[in-house]
Amino acid sequence: MSSTGSAISWWREPRRLVLIAISGLSVVYPAVVWLYHGVVAPQLFVLFALLLVGVRMALMAPDRNRPWRLALAAVAIFLVVLAAVAPDVGTKAYPVLLSLAASYVFAQSLISPPSLIERMARVRRATVSEGLRLYCRNLTVIWSVWLLANAAIAAVLAVQGSDQMWALWTGCLSYVLSGVLLVGEMGVRRAVLRKQGA
Repeated sequence: MSSTGSAISWWREPRRLVLIAISGLSVVYPAVVWLYHGVVAPQLFVLFALLLVGVRMALMAPDRNRPWRLALAAVAIFLVVLAAVAPDVGTKAYPVLLSLAASYVFAQSLISPPSLIERMARVRRATVSEGLRLYCRNLTVIWSVWLLANAAIAAVLAVQGSDQMWALWTGCLSYVLSGVLLVGEMGVRRAVLRKQGA
């Protein structure tokens, strides 16, 4: 392996580990807010959320992931504004904004095809049939709508619900339902691939 190849491989592995850590911290963020709300200044929670967003953006290649970079930049801006004008709301805004950002990325790929799910599919297969392409597009719509609904539920709980219910939804139930959707999709995908003869 060339020195350049070794350098790229060295970069990718730590990058992957950091992304996993960032994702894990994002999952436990609601529980941390619930446990320490009223003990820690709300601005510190927002600062922590901004740190997570900033690290995630820094790890993205500047010439790729443009929709994600734009979405995360918007998340950061909203967090800064909320920290200044409504810090208590800003504390609970991170999961809401992150779900909205993901929904935007899925939806944006429908406007600028191929759809996000189709791009993922093309990583494993060189050609994608018309039937599979349509399935990927429909699945992208489903994920975009689900993420939007998740953001709406999290926002309502952040404003009107208890800290415990907000943390339970954003830190547990939403991930469980996303997992159910993912597992169900895998079963449907196998059926679609069999039908397509793939």
